Amino acid sequence: MISTDTSLMHAADACGVRTIALWGPAPWFKNRPANGHVTPVFGDEKTAPTERTRSIAVEAVGAAVESLLS
Repeated sequence: MISTDTSLMHAADACGVRTIALWGPAPWFKNRPANGHVTPVFGDEKTAPTERTRSIAVEAVGAAVESLLS
């Protein structure tokens, strides 16, 4: 599953579904999923928080998918 930081992403993690999370402005250390089935892909820290998710490169998501599937 590929998702942003939403309740569905947290539910997938709780159910053991391997998930790639497109992580935006929320602090990872505070809001990360509890069960460890999520691979985060972070936006550029230098961008405004409201634009951070948009700054995630397609290549970074592709690399996370390849890593998850291998």
